[in-house]
Order: sequence, then C-alpha cells, then structure tokens
Amino acid sequence: ILSSTKSNESDIEKLLRKARELRAEAEASEKEVTIKGLDKKEKDDAEADRLINNIFPSSSVPPYPLDGVVERLRGKRLCMETLTKMTKRLYELECNAKGIEYVKASIRVNKGVEYER
Repeated sequence: ILSSTKSNESDIEKLLRKARELRAEAEASEKEVTIKGLDKKEKDDAEADRLINNIFPSSSVPPYPLDGVVERLRGKRLCMETLTKMTKRLYELECNAKGIEYVKASIRVNKGVEYER
C-alpha cells in the first residue's frame, strides 16, 4: 500500500509539473500573440499616418481646400479597408488632441503588456 501511495504521489507531482509547464507555455504564447497584435497596430498606424500626411500635407493650412483633398483621395484609389483604418486613426488623433481618455496597450520590457490611459 505504501508503494502504491508513493507512486500516486509521484503521478500527482508529474501531473502538477506538466500543468505548470502548460500554463507557462500558454502565457508565453499569449504574450507573443499580444505583442504581434501591438506590432501590427503600430505598423498600421504608421501607414495610416503616412496616408493622412499625403492627403492633408503640412504645407497646407486648415481649412484644407476641399477640391485638393478630393483629388488626392481619388488619385490614391484606396480600398474601403484602408479608408476605414485612416478614419479610425484620424479619430484616435482627434481624441489625443482633445485630451479625451482612451485605453491603449503598450509593451513594457520586463513586465510584458500593460494598458495605459
């Protein structure tokens, strides 16, 4: 009976060790997916910023001549997805300019991913 109890304990210890390993793998995978998502968002934001700067050049002074904006948009022949990303980015920039709070994910070196206002 003692050897049976010891083998059961060792089986339980093995299962606990395996569970800890699986949890660590899952946490690492989750962190990797989150970081990839944040990197993609950063890349998309940079692309949207570039397009916005081309459509609303800094050399122009607001209010922008509507004809010029329309012509630049038509000349780009942007797809609906790109226009949607640009619109969302313009909204984010407007919120920042107005000081409106929103939650944004950011990567910290040792702490993983944190969310900041």
